[in-house]
Amino acid sequence: MNRFSGKFVPSFLLAFFLLMNAMQAQTYVSGGIYNNTTWTLANSPYIMTGSMVVFPGKTLTIEPGVEVRVRYGGVPNTGLMHYLEIRGSLVAVGTKENRIVFQSDTVSNDYSWLGINVKASQGGQIAMDYFEFNDAYWGITADQQGSPLIDFHHCIFRHNNYAVQPFGPLNFYDCLFERNGQAIASGWQVNHVIGVKRCEFIKNFSCNGFQSQLSVDSCVVKENMNGIWYANGPITNTLFERNTFAIYAVNGNISNCNFKNNYKGLVEFLGIARNCSFSGNGLAAELATGCELSNSTFLNDTVAVAFAAGLTPASALPIFKENQLCGSLKYYVENKSDISITLDQNCFCETDSTTIENLIFDGYDDFTKGLFNYTIYDNSCQNILRQVIKVPIPTSANPLLSGKFALYPIPATDVIRLSVPTNFNSSGLRAIMLDAQGRQLGAEQMVGEDNNWDISGLPSGMYTIRLLGTNSSTLRFFK
Repeated sequence: MNRFSGKFVPSFLLAFFLLMNAMQAQTYVSGGIYNNTTWTLANSPYIMTGSMVVFPGKTLTIEPGVEVRVRYGGVPNTGLMHYLEIRGSLVAVGTKENRIVFQSDTVSNDYSWLGINVKASQGGQIAMDYFEFNDAYWGITADQQGSPLIDFHHCIFRHNNYAVQPFGPLNFYDCLFERNGQAIASGWQVNHVIGVKRCEFIKNFSCNGFQSQLSVDSCVVKENMNGIWYANGPITNTLFERNTFAIYAVNGNISNCNFKNNYKGLVEFLGIARNCSFSGNGLAAELATGCELSNSTFLNDTVAVAFAAGLTPASALPIFKENQLCGSLKYYVENKSDISITLDQNCFCETDSTTIENLIFDGYDDFTKGLFNYTIYDNSCQNILRQVIKVPIPTSANPLLSGKFALYPIPATDVIRLSVPTNFNSSGLRAIMLDAQGRQLGAEQMVGEDNNWDISGLPSGMYTIRLLGTNSSTLRFFK
């Protein structure tokens, strides 16, 4: 007698009955849904053998944990594939523990079903949450714009050509977008407010399309070809790691973000970036017209900062100030334009001018480029050791500079002037002058339309004008 037979037979029978039960639970569906219908967990998975339409006034409800598998049909990676069309309503709300899954029934590298198409023109609408959506070509889309706000929680979009194409305002919370062509996709004309919070974007070709109103907070953007592009932000508290292009042509506010080991961090940047850290990037930041990058750190980048080639004398020059640059492998700063630029409010880790000069690419290296003026600080980045002034760089002959407070001329000689934006109410605003060690020089004065300081008796060096009041600000100049 086989001494294992007593245990083997029951185990085999149990596995057989479970398999038979699973086979019996499969439900094959296709065609029209003409009545209110529920796809239950007990009858899951549902195998779509053809395209399906939920007709106007009817609702398809899908229970938590249900798996919807779409059988391959038609031509892959085209519009000739099976789809689920919603002319009525789709309610597919899972739970954290039991997501609803939409995916291909065929294991393939192709996008092998079309996706969910909401016929908003016929009253189609969806309520979806806690779901997983895979392998679709068009993703979740609609035939017209203007749906009400939809919130998605704990959703997964994986291996779609387009994961979701917004046809109204959307919020994504704690969602994963992985290996999609475009994760949150849209055309140039779509202008809905899109919010993304605590989400992960991993190995997508692009994290978003061309949304102008995209906000990103507390996310991870990792190993994508294109991270966030053509958006106005804000982008806050987000990690950008090992992307080809982390942020591209963004015109918005970026703060408290970490750029790590990207091929390029900020590319053709047009917005305002503050309090960010950059480390190990190929090119950490490329600054374009009118942008600002301040109060940030750069460590061990190949090139920390490049000033874009497109800058012209008519451009609003980038503001680059209060930054610390250390350990760049090739250049701290690279001037791709023929405009000369001052870097006096930034600190390099080195105190030796020859070492710093070797890490600066400007007109000294290529006579077609502009020059950089810069300041050498001590190791605390507080005290000035030396100023390197290669060329005089006046900020403007016009005191009303771009609607901002500004000092002119720079470098100054006998008088420094403060320009006040047009139509600005300076009531209650005061100003004081400080030297490089932070010591106040003279009495504070009220800010009005004409603010001049006589500096003819001061030695050469770096000075600060500090504005005190509701619109507090700090401006620096050198004589």
